[in-house]
Amino acid sequence: MIDLFQDCMNKAKAAGAAKDWPVAERWYGEAVRLQPTSSAAQRGLGIAFVSQRKLEGAETAWRAVMKLEPRAADSHYMLGSIMMVQRQLAEAEALLTRALELNPNLAPAAFELGRIAYAQENVGRAAQFFQRAIAINPLHVNAIASLMQTLVDLQLTPDAITLGKESLARLQAQTALPPVSYNIVHSLLAQAYRYANDLPAAAACYRAILATDPADKVAAHLLAAAEGDVSQDFAKDFAKASFEALAEGFDHRLVDQLKYRAPGVLAQVLWEIRADKDGFAAVLDLGCGTGLIGAALGLHFAIRKLVGVDLSPNMLREAEKRGLYGELICDDVVSAMYKRDDRFDLIMAADVLVYVGALEKTFEQASRVLNAGGMFVFTVEASATADLELESTGHYRHGKAYIARLAEAQGFEIARLTEDVIRTELNRDIAGLYVYLTKSN
Repeated sequence: MIDLFQDCMNKAKAAGAAKDWPVAERWYGEAVRLQPTSSAAQRGLGIAFVSQRKLEGAETAWRAVMKLEPRAADSHYMLGSIMMVQRQLAEAEALLTRALELNPNLAPAAFELGRIAYAQENVGRAAQFFQRAIAINPLHVNAIASLMQTLVDLQLTPDAITLGKESLARLQAQTALPPVSYNIVHSLLAQAYRYANDLPAAAACYRAILATDPADKVAAHLLAAAEGDVSQDFAKDFAKASFEALAEGFDHRLVDQLKYRAPGVLAQVLWEIRADKDGFAAVLDLGCGTGLIGAALGLHFAIRKLVGVDLSPNMLREAEKRGLYGELICDDVVSAMYKRDDRFDLIMAADVLVYVGALEKTFEQASRVLNAGGMFVFTVEASATADLELESTGHYRHGKAYIARLAEAQGFEIARLTEDVIRTELNRDIAGLYVYLTKSN
């Protein structure tokens, strides 16, 4: 006689081994229907749901496991991880704490608790959890990278460098680990070297990354930066990668943590410059990100058409939530303007030209798509010594004289140009130029 439950379990396990998660879900689901009190079936169903990012079903399955086996550390950990994805941090913290109590050697639980503490801006507590995860598993790559980041945040850069070097030695001794799997540690070590002003050492880290992953265009861009090359070959890739993973929670990090003030300053000064205080018929927001400029402009001006451009689809999704933009375009700033047949009264570019490099084509297209009397308003990071330089962070800096020459060449008059802080990084003010240009009639 066929054991239907066991037959379902066998088929589900085979599908899971083949990573065929929809089929695994089907057979584990049937097994759960036959035996709802089987923790093995509920576990398998929970894993199948998680593997497909079906969080509602995964939550139900893992809660069932937790009820069936109240002292099972894995169910507390899995459910805690699901709550983290759903941004239910209080419950996630409680579940992960319990998981670590039930199994003190559960490194992933310690790591996730570190992530929660970091999200809550308790960097010291985050470091403690990351250290605990590494103590349990010295090869926990993400915990190593996260601890290095927290040490840099705590201005303990030498400690971050020591941790990175020692960890890489351990990882490289594991011949079963492909070098590409710990490139993130090389990347964080390079960052620490940059903050220590040891650019040759940072460059060596980027070369190590490229040796294992020649397609890593972010590393290629940062290598150029570390070597003083103003190359723009990979600038777009660097910009997109920099923001894709940061869209959720970006406003908080940028405004609250980095003291980013450009949108508010640009909108306020623009309002002061325009004596008649008229609104704008059409505005183009280049590098719109999550829509901070659109929100800042809306406090001062009536805008009939607001168009946003960004390289990051995730950023555009966040901008769409504001309900301010009539059109959102995934493109780079020059290409987006080149494709426009319509005209604008205002072009804004807050903290985006630091990813562009040479600005000749940007100015040319801005002049083309602006109506006479329209304004081109933007910020750049300021260079005191050169027209254009690529800083070790991967950002371009631009000189005041360079901006003035481009403006004159494309028929712009400088309405105002001021030097001020754009944001703060590691307690260091980043100097910038706030530029307000008017297109001549």
